[in-house]
Amino acid sequence: MKELLKKKGFLFDVEGVLTDNIDEGHGLSNTANFISLLKKHDKKIAIITNISRKPRQIVYRKLLDMGLPIEEHEVFTSGATTALYIKDNFPHATCFVISEWGLKKDIEDAGITIAEGPDADVVAIGADRTVTFAEINHAMRLVSEGSRLLCSGTTKKFYGNYLGDKGFFLGEAALAEAISYATNKKITFIGKPYPAIFEKVLSSIGVNSSESVMFGDNISSDISGANSVGIESILVTNQNRFDFDKLTIAEKPNYVITNINELYQKFIS
Repeated sequence: MKELLKKKGFLFDVEGVLTDNIDEGHGLSNTANFISLLKKHDKKIAIITNISRKPRQIVYRKLLDMGLPIEEHEVFTSGATTALYIKDNFPHATCFVISEWGLKKDIEDAGITIAEGPDADVVAIGADRTVTFAEINHAMRLVSEGSRLLCSGTTKKFYGNYLGDKGFFLGEAALAEAISYATNKKITFIGKPYPAIFEKVLSSIGVNSSESVMFGDNISSDISGANSVGIESILVTNQNRFDFDKLTIAEKPNYVITNINELYQKFIS
């Protein structure tokens, strides 16, 4: 697998690849050393996650506290990438946002105007455990009147503990799908496995898909997403079992490893 060092761009999922848990976890074995090795060979690094509840700055600081030798501009949360997408595709747009503070902060940090009134060019949906019907209804009306509908991430539901309420919460995709269903308008998803997030990351780090490789532990988001845009894919199994015979061509990884430590040991041997 040393031929992977010929690649220019190295893309990493977060949980299950670099850490066991973004909130309370630690960097997994030799992930920091592996990224350092890649940087010594002048490789481009990108950390890609569908997280939008937390702003990029917070995700970056958590990874930094784990000892990972990365820069903030190398972290691409779905929230931060959504902001980049809006800047590139809707210059000077106003944006109505449904989200917890992460997506809103990323959009504000990008210099995009948050719409407070009755009009908006873009409606951006992120996970929001305090969303009101009034907000969803307002977003629906805006999209009906021509606002573009973006979804920052692809989660339908997620498990969490919020202000003492423990259990499953509606994800951003479920909220966006409700608005899409009511308006018959298409959603643009900014998150794995959809192409937009991969294309934006590649353009940002200055490499093309054939020069890149993606490390992920999820077949449906990381592996299928990378394969769909021509990025070589590496499945990180963490000793979990996969029935590869049942996978479609679009789902099959190019390589399979147990963890980053396994690959690091091969690279330095």
